[in-house]
Amino acid sequence: MMNEKDLPDDPHKAHGVLIRKINEHTEKMHRLDEKLDDVISENRTQNEKLDRIEKNTAGLVNAFDAGKGTVKVGKWIGGALIFVCSVGTAVVSFWDAIVRILSKGG
Repeated sequence: MMNEKDLPDDPHKAHGVLIRKINEHTEKMHRLDEKLDDVISENRTQNEKLDRIEKNTAGLVNAFDAGKGTVKVGKWIGGALIFVCSVGTAVVSFWDAIVRILSKGG
């Protein structure tokens, strides 16, 4: 950062220093503008790629979403099947115990 103390006392020399600094800043602004244009162009390219990826994977995402529902139903059916099998095993075990007790003559 330049301040008053950095300027020469001669007005013509001070004017030259100021013009040089202004030109340096102007060149820097032009370089930054070019970089910004490059970044904007890259951003546009990335957005186009992301849009293509989103379109290409939409079916896959829908399949996974449908699969989540299938898994929920499968878990519910599996839980019901385990319950029925547990009750059936308990009934058969109880029946077997009664038959063994009766066959031994009670």
